[in-house]
Amino acid sequence: MFKKMCFLTALIFIFLTGVSYGAVVTEVEPNNAPEKANHFTVGDAVRGQINYGDGSDYFTTVLPQSGIVTVSASGYPSDCRVQVMILGFHPKYPTTPAGSVNSDSGRPLSFSFSATGQKTGYVSVSQFSTAGGVCSGSDWCATQCTANGPYYLTPFHDKPMQKVPSTYNGKPVLPPIQYQFSVALQALPDQYEPNHDNHPGYDFISLDQRLQKGIIKTIPIGQEITAYLFNERPWLMRGTKGSEQYPGGENDTDIYHIYLNQPDTVKVTLGNFPQNANSRIVITDSSGSWDESKTGATYFERKITKPGNVFIEISVGRENRPLIYSTTPYKMLVTTVAVVTPQPYQPPVVTQPPVTTTTVSAQTAGWNTTAVDKRGKNGQQFTYSCSSNGAPSTVWGTDVYTDDSSICTAAVSAGLITFHAGGTVTIEIRQGQSSYTQSTRNNVTTKGYGSWHGSFVFVGQISPPPYQPPVTTQTTGARELIGNGALKSLNGWTIHEWYKPSDGKGEVTSAGDGVRFKSILGNNRIGIMQTLNADVSSCSSLVLSATVKADYQTLTGTGWQGREAPVAVFMSYTDINGTVHNQLSENPNDTARRMFWHGFYYADPAPPSLTVFGTKVSKSSWHTYTVDLAALNPRPKFIQFIGAEGAGWVQRDGKIGSMSLKCTGGEVSIQQPYQPPVTTQPDIVTGQPPQYYQPPVTSEPPQPYQPPVTPQPPASNYPQGDVFTPQGQDDFWKGNIFERK
Repeated sequence: MFKKMCFLTALIFIFLTGVSYGAVVTEVEPNNAPEKANHFTVGDAVRGQINYGDGSDYFTTVLPQSGIVTVSASGYPSDCRVQVMILGFHPKYPTTPAGSVNSDSGRPLSFSFSATGQKTGYVSVSQFSTAGGVCSGSDWCATQCTANGPYYLTPFHDKPMQKVPSTYNGKPVLPPIQYQFSVALQALPDQYEPNHDNHPGYDFISLDQRLQKGIIKTIPIGQEITAYLFNERPWLMRGTKGSEQYPGGENDTDIYHIYLNQPDTVKVTLGNFPQNANSRIVITDSSGSWDESKTGATYFERKITKPGNVFIEISVGRENRPLIYSTTPYKMLVTTVAVVTPQPYQPPVVTQPPVTTTTVSAQTAGWNTTAVDKRGKNGQQFTYSCSSNGAPSTVWGTDVYTDDSSICTAAVSAGLITFHAGGTVTIEIRQGQSSYTQSTRNNVTTKGYGSWHGSFVFVGQISPPPYQPPVTTQTTGARELIGNGALKSLNGWTIHEWYKPSDGKGEVTSAGDGVRFKSILGNNRIGIMQTLNADVSSCSSLVLSATVKADYQTLTGTGWQGREAPVAVFMSYTDINGTVHNQLSENPNDTARRMFWHGFYYADPAPPSLTVFGTKVSKSSWHTYTVDLAALNPRPKFIQFIGAEGAGWVQRDGKIGSMSLKCTGGEVSIQQPYQPPVTTQPDIVTGQPPQYYQPPVTSEPPQPYQPPVTPQPPASNYPQGDVFTPQGQDDFWKGNIFERK
């Protein structure tokens, strides 16, 4: 999937993270500056050569996750030395030199450093030692690595050399200096990273603000955790061959959060701390006052005089040199003096409003409002008014919810209000629970969680009745919009390969009891689609149902961006405001133009995988999924196409057994072909308005893929801003299938 690069052959690299597919990537000139860098992926074998005026050749990549990075280089002549330099891998300094390693003459080099994932970095390669050079006008140039050594040609980038002699000054004139390098990653998954991201945008915000942004994670009190220390920059590198150069360093700091209901003493115990570094423990209270341990301490405590947020920082000591890396996680246990006795679970009362002799005054709640500020007020009741036309936010639990859950979204899950109409609800504050249950109800999927400090339940509904859609003067019974939804064959369905870098066959097959999606050779996004082009604006309900089965997955949950699963259903539509929803952004929080997509998984997510936009099912068991798409906010007005797919890493295997979409209470208008509304927003890739569905041409076979000529950096799994348009399999880069956003 690299533009302007030649793929010579496929290589398989086996990392501790599992099986990953690499390629041999050949350098494309000019790449003598970071902004001109060639892109490669971790695991690729990169080949290049020293050209005239290069200075350095630059290559760029993005680490898929945190861990130990090992750079290996070889292939250069026996009398030559090369320098490999690392730049960036840090949000604040994306192109700053971080260190370099020089090879011995002709000998391979290898060095390692640690880094956090999702950071962009660069590898530069240059000739380290030069004894002399010669140019014969514009015909040819050459360089010497050693005074008595041969000359090596240095081409003028893409210009052919002419009149090249076989010898010069009695020394042979040989082909250019060639090299190759690769970057391997030993993944060290840390569920709490990033927990100290010193991005420029976070330099001057408080710990509380970082907590709100999700940069700092909350940990349980009384439960030991494990985590790693990574370099904030890979300043110090360990070379097995050659010399090491480093100007100093800056180590990782891990920051964690706990909440105290009352004044208490916080105790921090460390274990298994890296042997090449001494520890430092800092405890900060809710006022911002902090105190730190001595360097090398494995235990530190501090008395906290006020309830509220408390932050614990773990780093190397002040007298330490930069930490190279540690492959063993340290352990940390945070305890307090006070003993909180858990209260027995009391099921919420939802059938009767609370008995009160006073007037309940409702406070206005946003759809992100939580009950954290009421923590500790156990047994007290509070009433909130949720506005209409709300947007879903995160909820943990079922019936009993964590106090940092969205109150209004939880009320929708409980069936008390709707996103469209809003309403008023009353909650009661409860003790924290040892666990919280995941569920999917009323178009809300809540998350499960372990021990948490505070909870709330709904004690009754004092809201107006749920929203009733307007009565239409012209109604029909339930009308099926999908043809051949039984899926005994593929009649009426089109196989589409939205993302398929491999040449594997048979990834979509009719299995008799449904359609199977199976990855064979690599990561892909492939499935079936049916064009509807249906106006559904008058449907009072639009019920999508599907039977699905997840048989195997390697990438857990719904993937790193909430858009990959062994089997998923999707729909492209235009909402009542005229916005076209045909994207699957790499950012799961970017829902402005996100299409409807819902995946099904059985493997619990391993960080950084997520569970958003997904439902956990039992492995290899049929699951029936039902959702009213008319409840989407804003609701669909026009449906372009609908389908099912499998997406994610090899190995992956899923199946869809049936699919139905029924409109009730309105007249469905079918338009052929659909003419989308005119938009003034040009397509970012092509500069043209977004392209919509064109019926596939079947009279001619697809043309062979011709890669474009401009390198593009890919995202961690798929290109950024996936836009679904139903082009054929050979139109991955030509048909605006994955629009860059």
